[in-house]
Amino acid sequence: MMLHTKHVVRLETYLHKIHDEIELTKAEKYFLTRLVFDHVDSADYAELISRDFGDKGLLDLSVKIQDSSNELFTIRPAFQPKEVANFHRVLIESKLEVQFEPIHKFGYM
Repeated sequence: MMLHTKHVVRLETYLHKIHDEIELTKAEKYFLTRLVFDHVDSADYAELISRDFGDKGLLDLSVKIQDSSNELFTIRPAFQPKEVANFHRVLIESKLEVQFEPIHKFGYM
């Protein structure tokens, strides 16, 4: 079964409202996160983050990752073009060649 785009946008809007307007328990947040992002493993530390985008709300994923030094990093999508520009600067300073295109989606640590 294929959902019409109009229904998907409406679903995103409802989920955004649930996240922002209803006081959810820890278990409900856990369930909602994995309902929206089914690729998130049950052992992963992940949470939904909400932001307004034009006239609708967006839900994104924030994930905590532990590196080999046991430092925790939070990875989330970039909210501002400035964050993408800072990321690009870090890559250039590290002598890593990249070419961004409109299809790329960015995470921010």
